[in-house]
Amino acid sequence: MSKSNAFHVNGNPGFTSTRRDLCRYRCEIKAYKLLSAAKICEQGFVPKLHTLFEDIDPLTPTLTPHLNDFLGDLHHPCVILLEYLPHAEPLNCENYTRDRIQKAILGIGAIHHARVVHNDPYPKNVLIVPGMATNGSDDRVVWIDFDIALNFGSEKVGGRLQYDDITEAVLFLI
Repeated sequence: MSKSNAFHVNGNPGFTSTRRDLCRYRCEIKAYKLLSAAKICEQGFVPKLHTLFEDIDPLTPTLTPHLNDFLGDLHHPCVILLEYLPHAEPLNCENYTRDRIQKAILGIGAIHHARVVHNDPYPKNVLIVPGMATNGSDDRVVWIDFDIALNFGSEKVGGRLQYDDITEAVLFLI
């Protein structure tokens, strides 16, 4: 079973003067493509990307009423289909442990290795999935919600990651 993220596409918001992408769908999908290519999804730090659907007609009979929220949009929605994480709950003041925090910091480091900066490093964007670690016994700690991520792409295209891993990890801990 999978989880999906559906995005409203009401025109192209473009880019800031510093070339930061303002389209949440583009940010999320580019992040997942970079994370998948770097095998970060396979390592379990982020959900696996299953598939993408663009320009979905919300009036498709099999999708009604699930996409009714998109009926008034100028453009059809886009959907990202991700791995389903059973019994996941956001990291919070009642369920955090030293081990989980260490896994979250390892995860953000792996994400940065893929040339992606999460850019929203709050506990609500870290899920604890009981008993789903790669060894099957420990909890899995998973980063989600890359819709405002900064994506630096390939080193060959001149994207230079000038971001300190510790900075995002410290923001996460505050």
